Amino acid sequence: MISTEVIFFLTIVSCVLSAPPTYDIFTRIRKDVFENYDKYARPAENIEEVNIINFRLSVNQIEDVDEKSQVITTRAWLKQDWIDRRLTWDPSNYSDVDHIIIPFDLIWYPDIVLYNGVDWLWDSYTLPPASLVRIFSDGFVDLGIPVKLRSPCLMDLLNFPFDTQHCHLKFGMWQYNGNESYLSPIDDYVTREDYIENSEWDMVDSVVRTRMQKYPCCIFFYSMLTYTIVLERKPLYYIVNLIVPCFTLTVLTLFTFYLPSDSGEKMTLGISILLTLAVYSVIISDSMPPTSTGIPLLHQYVMFSTGLCMISVIMTTIVININHRSAKTHKLRTWVRRFFLEILPPYICLCTREHGRKSAKRSDYSRELHEAAEGDQSERHQRSNGVHCDDGPCNQPHALHNVTIIRNANENNSGSMELHSLEHDNEKFDACKETDSDVWKNKNDTNNKTRNIEHSAILNELYTRGERIEKHVEDIAHYVRSIEYETEVIEDWKLLAAVVDRILFIVLTCACFVGTCVMLFSRGDANDT
Repeated sequence: MISTEVIFFLTIVSCVLSAPPTYDIFTRIRKDVFENYDKYARPAENIEEVNIINFRLSVNQIEDVDEKSQVITTRAWLKQDWIDRRLTWDPSNYSDVDHIIIPFDLIWYPDIVLYNGVDWLWDSYTLPPASLVRIFSDGFVDLGIPVKLRSPCLMDLLNFPFDTQHCHLKFGMWQYNGNESYLSPIDDYVTREDYIENSEWDMVDSVVRTRMQKYPCCIFFYSMLTYTIVLERKPLYYIVNLIVPCFTLTVLTLFTFYLPSDSGEKMTLGISILLTLAVYSVIISDSMPPTSTGIPLLHQYVMFSTGLCMISVIMTTIVININHRSAKTHKLRTWVRRFFLEILPPYICLCTREHGRKSAKRSDYSRELHEAAEGDQSERHQRSNGVHCDDGPCNQPHALHNVTIIRNANENNSGSMELHSLEHDNEKFDACKETDSDVWKNKNDTNNKTRNIEHSAILNELYTRGERIEKHVEDIAHYVRSIEYETEVIEDWKLLAAVVDRILFIVLTCACFVGTCVMLFSRGDANDT
């Protein structure tokens, strides 16, 4: 007799040899499930049944954000699942196979599209023909496909480059209305699977909103899912390449007022900075879309810097004009001299000039010149009337007065010139005085008349030379005084130009600081809202 063990072994072998191959099982499932299946019919038992489509958007990469075209390109995974009761089987009848994978074009699937795609509608979100779908034995259909989505994103660049953008992806059914199919989000946010970081943007937040929307063309409501992706720009690139250079140029604009007014590079520096800021403005404008809704923050800062530079160029022109004024062309008013040259300089770290002492010196010069002119007119009047002194012409007070005036003029001019001819004439005058004394002591001599005549001729010649010398000395003294006066007035104008420069430096420095702080605070307020 055959043993029980042998019989059991043969039974097992026969069962194994009689089991169909795995591919035959899949073929049987497909044949049995799809025997009477109509992929164009909605999987509903009655007309009132609504198919629930579970939907999930999983972003893989923010590929590109084009500010100029205002388009965002996103690589994502779209997961959809639903129940199709026509696609069911009993796994126990098919070697416990509970799911199969088939091409999705063999079954019914929802016609979900990206409503706000920038390309042609079906190219915005089109399922690739070679995509496969997984079907479970209970009728659960799981579909997940990778897609590349291009959608418009209205850019709010008021805070550029510290801006935050809200981009919307609007998914919905194209043909099936809300009474037939309903989109239900699996998650209330955008998931990130194998997310690849973008070098310029960070995805900081996301939210999904479900709604039923009615269009003017149709009488039905349609189920819609709107995903909002919040992107925050990484500003490091713009800080290094735009903000820091602009701030540096603004600081250089302030130091334009620190250059001396006599420097020829003052205007050159201001105009060079202005041209550089104009170039930066063009670069920023080219990188942003043309819009009239507002001016970006960075562009505002460049315009602010350009305005400061323009003001500096204009004020530099005025300061240079003040610096080159003189007594012949302009008159410096007393209150201007008093306030800007005497009171204000110590408060802005500038030195004042001693105007009181120099004004007194100019008054002394004028008084001496007036006295000399009056003495000269009196002496000429006496000579014209034939008046002669008994003490002799050499002892005239006018001669001593002439010497005094000459000496005073020489001292007042601080040794600027030495009147050698005057000393020579004084020696002649002293010799004449001694000779005149001898003549008056020997009045009884018989040759007195002849000698008196000779002495009178010599004295007349000396008087004539003294008058000419006095006139020349007065002219020289007047010329030197006028030169000193003009030099002092020019120095006053230069000091006034330096004071105006320092005032502008302080004012524009404060304006730059305040303007920068205002822009930063306004940026913060805008982000909060």
